[in-house]
Amino acid sequence: MLSEGGPVKAYAFLGDNGVPRLARLGPAFGTKFLYFCSPASGRPALILDRLVAAWLRENADLSLNEARWSVLTYERYIQTMFGWAGRAGRRSR
Repeated sequence: MLSEGGPVKAYAFLGDNGVPRLARLGPAFGTKFLYFCSPASGRPALILDRLVAAWLRENADLSLNEARWSVLTYERYIQTMFGWAGRAGRRSR
C-alpha cells in the first residue's frame, strides 16, 4: 500500500472518521507502524503522536488532533511537513 499509494492512502487503509479498521489500533501506533514499513524510495509515512502534535502546537502554531483517525488531518500534516522540508532544501528521501 505505501509503495503504491503513499502515506496518506496507507493511513486511510488503517482508519478514518474516528474509526480504526483494526480494533484498538490508534493513530499514534498506526503511524509508527506505517513509518517503519515505508519503502526506501519515495515519501515515508510520518509519525503523528501526542508528542509531535504538542510540539507543533507550541512551536509552529499548527493544531492537529492526533488522537482521532482522520485522513484529512493526516494529509494536512504530511503536506505541511513535506512543504516545510522542500522550502528548507531537504528531500523526502
